[in-house]
This record gives sequence, structure tokens and C-alpha cells, in this order.
Amino acid sequence: MPHTPEHCRSTAQRRVAYARTRDFCTWEELATPLEHGKPGEPDEWEIWAPHVIERDGIFYMYYTGVNNQIAQTIMLATSTNPAEPANWQKEGVIFTPDHPDAFYPGPDYWSDCRDIELPGS
Repeated sequence: MPHTPEHCRSTAQRRVAYARTRDFCTWEELATPLEHGKPGEPDEWEIWAPHVIERDGIFYMYYTGVNNQIAQTIMLATSTNPAEPANWQKEGVIFTPDHPDAFYPGPDYWSDCRDIELPGS
């Protein structure tokens, strides 16, 4: 299947699913901690590939934000109480693939910047 804006829009991931368990057999679904952004925001179309780390009591959720032109950026949300889904706060874009040897024509064009993995996490 081609990786076109139309294909991406038909398979959009509009929110982060959230659940918890004590035994990895029985799960409790929780409210969504993050939804896609509003029109004009860098995650207006979809959000995906979350990765969470904790440092000094603050939880950092790095995720991919995708706009309507399928331009991808790495975004951040933080929480001091991840057990409460409403506690997550969006902090915005922290990385775009705009560096030497990268092709990033800007937020009006398709780009690939996803699946964050942090060293030591």
C-alpha cells in the first residue's frame, strides 16, 4: 500500500490508549491522556508511537505528532501523576528532522520523524 496522505488519513491514530494492570492478565481501561491537536497544531491529524520515561518525579511522554500534510515531529507531554490521565499536559514540539543530512522541507510536506527511543530509558 502506498504511503500517501490519503492512506495515512484513512488509518489515523487520533488518541493514545491508556490502561493499567496489576497482573498483566486483567486490564482496566482509563480515559485518554492525549488526543490529536486542534487545526493548525503540529499534531492536528494524529499522534502515535509514545515512549515514557521518568526523571525526578516527572514523567515525560515523547510521541510523534502528525499534521494534515503528514509532516511528522517529535512532541512532548509531561505528568507528575501518570495514574491520572487528565494530568498529562502537552508541551509542544521538541524536535523536527531539520538537521544536516535530513530532508525536511517544512511543515507543508510529508516527512518522517517517529518512534522516539531515548538512550538509557
